[in-house]
Amino acid sequence: MKLNNLAFTPICGSGNNASILHYPTNERKIEAGDLLLQDAGTCGYGYCSDITRTFPTSGHYSEKQKGIYRLVCESNLAVEAALKPGVEWTDMHLLADKIHIAGLKNLGLLQGDVDEMLEKRVGAVFMPHGLGHLVGITVHDVGGYTKGPERSPLPGLKSLRTRRTMEVGLVITVEPGIYFIDFLLDGAKENPEIKDYFVWEKVDEYRGFGGVRIEDIVAITETGCDLLSPAPKTVEEIEATINGE
Repeated sequence: MKLNNLAFTPICGSGNNASILHYPTNERKIEAGDLLLQDAGTCGYGYCSDITRTFPTSGHYSEKQKGIYRLVCESNLAVEAALKPGVEWTDMHLLADKIHIAGLKNLGLLQGDVDEMLEKRVGAVFMPHGLGHLVGITVHDVGGYTKGPERSPLPGLKSLRTRRTMEVGLVITVEPGIYFIDFLLDGAKENPEIKDYFVWEKVDEYRGFGGVRIEDIVAITETGCDLLSPAPKTVEEIEATINGE
């Protein structure tokens, strides 16, 4: 394949910098035990790519890292399994959100009814960006709001780059993430609508954790979607690849 150029300036955030969604400076020294989030893509024959993986710099995820990583991987795989023509993209974002909320509750960071937390947008504290974007001649391709509903005003959902119903031929990224961003956590702690859903003693243990994002590109087909970025993704696959197993 003929590669022409980078599709965008790569994002390479280690440690807490992995919680900065478009981290630009890449100036922190990577330390042992960090998570390293790498978001990059090239252009080939005029079309862009965009893929993200989050690696353990030590070669193995810690138990805390593994818990968060597996939640993001679960939501990524669930969305890709559900994608097909007729599916609304907003519903895919909410599917990822619900998996994250339920998983964070199981890990002891959240408490209360999962559906209530989904409705009150607790998930947006941990995933403030939209689930993905169209990809084509530009990495954030046009057409996100040419059809379908208007942009939502709700946290997390207002950042969706499209709310379209999926159609055959659309190429879109699936990029759920969970991040521990002090500004958003502090805001949640002061928000009477949602603050009691958080187990703050446990949440505070994750400050400085950074974040995990897993991003694939898929093409919508008549019966589902085709994965266009088949790089190692699960905990086991990534650890085996890093360690040459």
